[in-house]
Amino acid sequence: MEFAPHIQGTSSHTVTDRRANGQVISQIRVSLNVRDFSMAYGFQYFGPQPAATQHAYVRNESYGFEVRRKADVDPWVLAQLHEKIGDGRKIALSRFLNEQTTRTHAPLYLYRQWVPDIVEDKRFVVKKCAKWQSKGMDLVRIDFTYHNQDHKPAMQSGWFALDPSLSWVISQYTVDAIWGSDHSGTVAYSAEFKRGTAGMPLLVRAVEKTDCPGEETNVDREIKYDLSEGTPAAVEFTLKPFGLPEIVNVNEKRSSLYLWLAAGGFVALSASALLRVRSQKRKHAANLALKE
Repeated sequence: MEFAPHIQGTSSHTVTDRRANGQVISQIRVSLNVRDFSMAYGFQYFGPQPAATQHAYVRNESYGFEVRRKADVDPWVLAQLHEKIGDGRKIALSRFLNEQTTRTHAPLYLYRQWVPDIVEDKRFVVKKCAKWQSKGMDLVRIDFTYHNQDHKPAMQSGWFALDPSLSWVISQYTVDAIWGSDHSGTVAYSAEFKRGTAGMPLLVRAVEKTDCPGEETNVDREIKYDLSEGTPAAVEFTLKPFGLPEIVNVNEKRSSLYLWLAAGGFVALSASALLRVRSQKRKHAANLALKE
């Protein structure tokens, strides 16, 4: 658990619908870099759901910011700038830059829930614990029930397997869950690991299969990881890597300038969208006139 917040790198998620003959539902790449207090968290959607877009949330010892763009060929636009970062908890960026974010690539999740937390919940009950072999590995299997309806989809019961040879990471699990409309289904997961330079386990690949016929949700999620234990350079948590001028002395005047630049960028994007809509309306009107 102490090592988990220091795991960083990228993960690429591909979600496919088995009911639609393997149609890709979404493709997302998540990145996380950490250097003591400094943190950079980003996500990139490739479509089709949601539309292609990129976001990055960054903080360092002096300031924090958010940048956005649609594609790699587009310049980054500054969306937020916080000149007084403090402890990082009292600004809008804290929604994406927090203790939970540092767990992004940690192999201690059971269907999106942090195992060290749920095992302390009185509603989590261990039914059986025994040695178990799977795919040539000596594991420990935990069978449980967990009557938690706080959030849906909610786990009800199932099992998960821990690997004693890899610091007790979660290697596999199968859980029964209930979705928002009270339809039940199952989620099965398995993961592959490698050892980092310090001997700690790092995720390489994971596969998750969700079956919920009532919700028409029969999807496969494959996640590929490129993780490391290294410490990024301090410059990675500044505006410079995003092609924006670096702040030398953060002051009210300079901050105002950046906010004006951010506003100008969004105005330009909004104006472009408005012109596109008006153009489409004009074409539609012209087509109707021709038909008449």
